[in-house]
Amino acid sequence: FNHHSLAQYFWESFPPGSPGGIEVDEVHYRKGDTLLHLLCLCRPFSAEAAALFKRVAAKAPPPVFQKQNALGLTFLDIAIDTLNFWVLTFVLKNFQVPAKALLCNSRAPLRRLFKVLRPPMAPQVYQAPGPFPEHFRVAAMLQQDPSGLVPYADVAFDVGPERQGVATGRFLAHRVVVVAQSPVLFEVLEKMPLTELPKEKISAALIRVDERISQEVWRSVLQFMYQGTIAVEHCSYLKDAGKCVELLRACLLYKLPEPLLHLALSHVFQLLPSSSPTHALQVFALCTSDEHINNKELSSVRLGAAWVLLHQAHIMFVDIEAPDLCEILSKVVRCLESTVFENPDQPAVMEDLLNYSFHGVPQDILSQTLSTTRRVAGHFQTKEDMLSQSMASISSMQSWPNPRGASRVVMY
Repeated sequence: FNHHSLAQYFWESFPPGSPGGIEVDEVHYRKGDTLLHLLCLCRPFSAEAAALFKRVAAKAPPPVFQKQNALGLTFLDIAIDTLNFWVLTFVLKNFQVPAKALLCNSRAPLRRLFKVLRPPMAPQVYQAPGPFPEHFRVAAMLQQDPSGLVPYADVAFDVGPERQGVATGRFLAHRVVVVAQSPVLFEVLEKMPLTELPKEKISAALIRVDERISQEVWRSVLQFMYQGTIAVEHCSYLKDAGKCVELLRACLLYKLPEPLLHLALSHVFQLLPSSSPTHALQVFALCTSDEHINNKELSSVRLGAAWVLLHQAHIMFVDIEAPDLCEILSKVVRCLESTVFENPDQPAVMEDLLNYSFHGVPQDILSQTLSTTRRVAGHFQTKEDMLSQSMASISSMQSWPNPRGASRVVMY
């Protein structure tokens, strides 16, 4: 079918819908392939093939999108098997309802990617830095004096969910300590006036910590700031995926020191396969926000979260509206695409599929989308709560899927 110029000529000479025109819903009598199947099978998938695909898809009736050929494959299955990111992105942007029907079903087509993609590589192993020297007794500054006050405290952090308009926890600290380890807090405190706190009997800058970060996690952040380290064996929540995601959120929101970030990344990566997919969605939203999408330190957990979403997509996205589903999966596809094509020294594919040049299709073809195209938002952090319902029934991965189907892969 690689005679694209001839195909373009027939399309323009015998347009679909005209007398004697091309039948867009034609199916090969023996192989069961539609025109969409044939275009996805083109080698290489060039700009001309992409232009033809766009034309055929625009005219194809709904049953054509769902048609399985004699091998039981839809055209999107073929696009997945051959890492045709252009077709995946185009369909997710322009045909959202058919895309959901194709991807959210018992066949779990997105899991086919595990046959050709290598499992995500673990991030840098966390190595706890040494504590501050004994003579540098910063931690002693948090000890209460005989009257119950924290000497020289001039910052108060309100932490945890609110009850009747008041945060459930408050931690006192010292401006000079926290600003030295967080440029975000430095900027906030530089402009923040002092507030009288009658209960604490001090005047302090009052900072509301993000409500999604618990007291337990923020306490460990302050512990690091005042002691210079966190002993893993003394940190009780590091086996709790939700708490580790909170620590990752704190590190990214407040730009906390690198050792804390490495601690969060290491444990989030280990816990993602066996945790609730809602955690993977939260991690993916954090790591693909505009501010962090190009942060290479996050690449392992970003890809790890994408893998969990791929593994559970056919279940976890069933009750999500098609536009929201396609917005999320479009980001997942872009994450996989950048992993495959932007790291030539670390091949991410199991087979030699890159010669098909799908990545070489000009992006301006995608931009010439149908009039009904829905613009993908810069981030989707507001979508994190969509999966809070009915997640208990979703089975977990337990370990990173083996590209050849084994139940466990050694991560280190």
